[in-house]
Amino acid sequence: MTDKRILFLTQESVIHPVTGEILNAGDLVYFMAGASFFYKQNVTYLSQHEVQVLLYKDADFVKNNFDIVITMHSDLFRESYLDWLTDVTSLYARFRIPIYVLGICVNTLELDYQFNPSSELKNAILRFVDLIKNGGGDLTLRGDFTKECLLSLGCDSFFVSGCPSLFLRGDHDLSKQALSKDDFRPCFNANAAQNIPFRFYKEYPDSVYFDQDNYVDFLYHPESLHEQRLSRLRPVVKYLLATGRLVGEKNYVLWVRKLRNGKFNFFYGRKLHGNLIGLQMNIPCYVVPLDVRMREVCDFYSIPNSYSHPFDEAKGDLFDLYSSLDFSQFNLSYHRAFLAFKKYLDSHDIPNNFGDSRDFIEYINSLSYYDYQNEPAVVKAYSLVRERLCHDGYDKI
Repeated sequence: MTDKRILFLTQESVIHPVTGEILNAGDLVYFMAGASFFYKQNVTYLSQHEVQVLLYKDADFVKNNFDIVITMHSDLFRESYLDWLTDVTSLYARFRIPIYVLGICVNTLELDYQFNPSSELKNAILRFVDLIKNGGGDLTLRGDFTKECLLSLGCDSFFVSGCPSLFLRGDHDLSKQALSKDDFRPCFNANAAQNIPFRFYKEYPDSVYFDQDNYVDFLYHPESLHEQRLSRLRPVVKYLLATGRLVGEKNYVLWVRKLRNGKFNFFYGRKLHGNLIGLQMNIPCYVVPLDVRMREVCDFYSIPNSYSHPFDEAKGDLFDLYSSLDFSQFNLSYHRAFLAFKKYLDSHDIPNNFGDSRDFIEYINSLSYYDYQNEPAVVKAYSLVRERLCHDGYDKI
């Protein structure tokens, strides 16, 4: 395998702690995993913004300093991302070296696997695919639905990798613990806290709602929860704040640490990477897909979800659901996908240390992170918020 100079391109930096705003910390779940696969190689990690600045200074920066670009995308092929897809295509056209895009997919809210793109999206997808293929690079796809969609547009047949973020866990089987109900500690995730049945929070008082986008700003800055803003929060959010069970993170390392410290043994919810991070940690999950992107990944890996394993949220018992789940098919699907992805990287002469992410994990764990939960000013501001909410009875609703 040649000593190729790799540019690993990300949206957020994977080698520096996040200190500013972030749209969705879930993006770091797959960028961190992907970054780890090439850490022992001749690799440079740069964010898209950093590359744009460097290209402004030197139009040949990427071409002169690297042999290949590796990046990762989620649902770039969707109507609401048309402008972003156009911008990304324009940026990548300036690289003029082979680009490998890992784990890309189409996305719609039609969960029955329907894809009817506008002519604008179709043309944008074709321009992007042509740029990658004609430049000597390649795409891997998140699932078979995306493969069929691209074939219907006249594209080549691409390798289906699944979402590569899962491969951070190595080639290991997932083992579900035999638990008593008293030891059952679920961790919830969703597009909003009210989209988890409220009775689940009440039935499992050791559970938390772990946020990756909606509430992180005021968790870091509870002083911003002035009376007017606090009044606009949903009652369930006030309840979770009052009982100390609304948690969130910007940084992947702290996210993992807080999940481990919480000793959670089941992930449930409506966020893809809010559940996949659990699988990375060898903890079972159950996914309620909100879009075809989520369903496609679940089907590819045989991850239990509301289509493969229906569950009545209005009446069902969450612990009974956990007890009924079987991950043997997941283990088979995952093992097959893990080996196939390794073969893909090697067959495309992409230098990698796939399957050995230990050095990268050790590196990111060595960095210094700002933990708002250990910051005295934040702790004091949060205690005042909790005191106000408890005074208003939100800890008892």
